[in-house]
Amino acid sequence: MVAGSVSRVGIIYSVSSRMVNVETGEIIKTATYDHEGNIGELLKTGMRVVASKLAGVETGDRQPQSNVIPLPYNPESEINPSDAEAFFNRGIAYADISEYDRAISDYDRALTINSKDANAFYHKAVSCELTGRVGEAIQAYGQFIKLAGPGNLHLEGVRKRIRELSGK
Repeated sequence: MVAGSVSRVGIIYSVSSRMVNVETGEIIKTATYDHEGNIGELLKTGMRVVASKLAGVETGDRQPQSNVIPLPYNPESEINPSDAEAFFNRGIAYADISEYDRAISDYDRALTINSKDANAFYHKAVSCELTGRVGEAIQAYGQFIKLAGPGNLHLEGVRKRIRELSGK
């Protein structure tokens, strides 16, 4: 089974999908795609890219912020306590099922191990915002801006979102 969501922060849309084994509930793969622009283009391009990534098919569409994350564990499984990527991936899995507090906890664990992970700060900020933790969201967005490269797709949207959340 494939399930997922489309979310928006500022002018950035994100598609997040996961492939689930219906017999065990195990999340097999997740794929994300971030898009700056209108939702019509997202639906035409982004959905095709995400579906292709879940199916393991390469497309000509490249996006640095997109990834396919194999998750050989159920979100409730134990993971290596020194594996930042595993905590980040499990955070994504929790956010996909709207378990934002658990996602934030895993993003925090990932950031304790690797404090330079801009993506973990970004996803933590989004989850904080969705749980009403605006101050934490602003702080995490700020850390994302400090760590993200100059060509990062989210920079302008995040700067705008910080201004909106700060009431400026």
